[in-house]
Amino acid sequence: MKKIIVFLIIMALTLTLNIKNVKAEEKVDEPVYYTLLESSLKNGGKIAIQRENENFTYRTVLNDKTAMTIDFGGMNIGWVKFMESSSYYLFFGSLMDDFNVTKTYPYILRINKDFSNYKLYKNMDVSGPAYCLSLLEFSSGKFIVTEFVEGRFSFGMYLGYYRLFSMDDDLNVLSSIDIGDKECDLSIAYDVIEIKRTDKTITYFDREFNIVSDYDREVTEYGTFELLAPSLVNGISYDIGASFNTPGEYILNDGLHEERIVHLYPEIKGVKEGEEYDDYIAYQISGGNIYVNGNPAYLNGTIAEVGSYTITIKGLGDFEEIVNFKILPALISSIETGDSLDIGDEILFTGKATLNGDEIESGYTILNAGAYELCLYSDGIIEKTVYFSVAEEEVKENSKVWVYIVEGLAVVSLGVTCFFIFRRKKVKKATK
Repeated sequence: MKKIIVFLIIMALTLTLNIKNVKAEEKVDEPVYYTLLESSLKNGGKIAIQRENENFTYRTVLNDKTAMTIDFGGMNIGWVKFMESSSYYLFFGSLMDDFNVTKTYPYILRINKDFSNYKLYKNMDVSGPAYCLSLLEFSSGKFIVTEFVEGRFSFGMYLGYYRLFSMDDDLNVLSSIDIGDKECDLSIAYDVIEIKRTDKTITYFDREFNIVSDYDREVTEYGTFELLAPSLVNGISYDIGASFNTPGEYILNDGLHEERIVHLYPEIKGVKEGEEYDDYIAYQISGGNIYVNGNPAYLNGTIAEVGSYTITIKGLGDFEEIVNFKILPALISSIETGDSLDIGDEILFTGKATLNGDEIESGYTILNAGAYELCLYSDGIIEKTVYFSVAEEEVKENSKVWVYIVEGLAVVSLGVTCFFIFRRKKVKKATK
């Protein structure tokens, strides 16, 4: 009897050890998954996509319970994003052959919300790194996708272009359009597709990818600009048609589109930066606070005096634009170096001038013969020098003298000059 009991005990221990070993083996064979992405759902739950460590087997997890196993055809998920639409859970991003990051493929995984079915879209027709950039539900049963395609990996950067295409709810591509080689953000606004590019432009497409409107988010204007719709401008409400001419930065929000920034610069007429003028200037400036050499001035004005000038235009905030220019002295009289003038000729000029070192005023009359040096000045610097001479006055030898005596009156004519000589008449005394 004792032998039987000992035998039964040994058998029981052996069976227990075998069971433990089987369980241990089962534990080792059980696949281990790690989470690639976990996202919150609209109903408060959580959904995740996980990958098995040893092979590229994937599953979705809903509230910590396996919902569905996904077959990616032995491909590795490079990166993944999640979107919850009205009828589906959607994962999208890039797939890779093994861990080859130089060759990736865009994909979209659509899962019914009841986990009854799933569908996988893979764009394998690419020549380099590519991925699904964004995914939006445009309308019921239709999706809009931004896809980076046909890129190549160079010096750590992806080079390629972006494509926008639409799909039905069965992930069939309906239409597509290339949107260039610039980064962009995609959103749906007022039943149109809004593309915001990094070059600060916005393009609106309808569902057939016709351009609804295309404009720059950040623009530069000169002079004035008008509002095409009622808008908040720098936080203040204005009606349609309101115009602005003060230079500076304006932030516009019409309530329909994203904020726009207008950089307004003054329109300047009649004077240019760095120019030199030999006559007066008449300037016109579209707006702002104007200062001429630091003194307040009008938007429209005339400057005639010789000298150096700085027009400063101040606008909103720290806006400031400066125009530097000079008005040079000018010789109004037609005098050039080597000319010979006559005594009595006038010298007309603008600014300051010296004649043989002595300062003179415009309209100066030459009274003496000789050689002269005329210097015109601006800001104490000689801008122009003219050398000329004045000849001695000549006496004409062919002058004739006519003397007319008309009953006690003698008239002497020298050329065209007449002298009148009066002779006193003698009166004889009467004799007695």
